[in-house]
Amino acid sequence: MRAVAGAAKAQRIVRTATLMFILPLMFAAASAAETPRPTGSTSLPGTLTPSVGAGRVTRDVTFAPHLPTASKFTGKSIRDTRLSAAAYSLSKVIGVPKTVDVACWSVHDWSSVGGKEGGVYQTLAFWSPQMPHWVQLSPTVCRAVQTLLSNRPMYPNVFTANAVETLTHEMMHAIGIRSEPEAECFGMQLSYVLARKLDVPAGYSLGLARLNLSNYRMRPPSYRDTSRCRENGAWDLFPNEDSPPWHVEF
Repeated sequence: MRAVAGAAKAQRIVRTATLMFILPLMFAAASAAETPRPTGSTSLPGTLTPSVGAGRVTRDVTFAPHLPTASKFTGKSIRDTRLSAAAYSLSKVIGVPKTVDVACWSVHDWSSVGGKEGGVYQTLAFWSPQMPHWVQLSPTVCRAVQTLLSNRPMYPNVFTANAVETLTHEMMHAIGIRSEPEAECFGMQLSYVLARKLDVPAGYSLGLARLNLSNYRMRPPSYRDTSRCRENGAWDLFPNEDSPPWHVEF
């Protein structure tokens, strides 16, 4: 019974998303997003950057258009056709259709693509205005999404929830949202839609959406804005409605 109720609510969310989401896009679509990008990636498109001491060549981000296509991530760098199709479907739902290819990188290649970083936070994914029709995902994110699709855990968990929301967040940048906290807030609310586009059951997708709140508290400070990203706040896409991630029925 709850699964049915959750599915009905979800369908209302999908129908409403276009009207509620297009207004903030009108503000931001003219500006390119500033998202984490790899450092030192100056190679010409399609080149390979030697990896010092690795004994083999490492691809950089400009090699993405030459990646082999596949619908399942097994650890090698690919253009993931299933994630690409779901990302495009999400953009259509919110009223800004845009073809986006999703690159899933291997551990070896990500060391060049994602850049070497120190400190507490690491880059798990990014979108770059230099490659506006591509979203780059780390192997950590791609493994978690593939686990969700191929070997779904019995219960939703913060790792798979984070992976789905990460792709949703980067899609917000791809369609014109410049601000990191704004993209994060919209990503939390719309990750349910992306999960459904990946054929994750409605109740399970809502469970993942609920976990976005737990993950939100762990985001870098520059990604959080609790004054506007809250129920009935300025960035609530469905004000005065019980909607994810703040309210979930499943």
